[in-house]
Amino acid sequence: MAFYTKTALGSCTVNEVCAARLLSDTSYDVVFSKGGSLALLTISDDGELESVHEENIFGNIFAVARLATADGPLRDHLIVTSDSGLLSIVAFDAGAGRFVARSRITIARPGAHPSNLGHVLAVCEGSAVAVAAREGQVAVFSYRPSTEGLPALGPPVRYLEQG
Repeated sequence: MAFYTKTALGSCTVNEVCAARLLSDTSYDVVFSKGGSLALLTISDDGELESVHEENIFGNIFAVARLATADGPLRDHLIVTSDSGLLSIVAFDAGAGRFVARSRITIARPGAHPSNLGHVLAVCEGSAVAVAAREGQVAVFSYRPSTEGLPALGPPVRYLEQG
């Protein structure tokens, strides 16, 4: 027997907020994560938030953070974790008008169990990305901005497990 579920209404609760240079390399935009969607907003000249794009993506989002690009005229990327068990590096493709996953790393089995990595995310610009579970474990990945435009995450350099 199989079950299929679909959410009738999208979430209006903002779970995470992140500022990043996604539309321009000279100004910051705002990204909201709401359930299973990312919303990109820009700040108008009079200080108002204007919606640019909203898109459902893989699973329910746990955390979103900015991955800065190297110095120069490059746009930032986002690092996103979700109950899909993936850590994804995401960019906004203005030409296609959508978010594009540029890289994915499996960090946990799919699901929202508190011991799965991905619930908590922290970025130390230019050096490391830490991904933690709500209980029990932390993985730290080396990170370096790339001049070619795609940030590079190395394998976990440190893996801590409680207990």
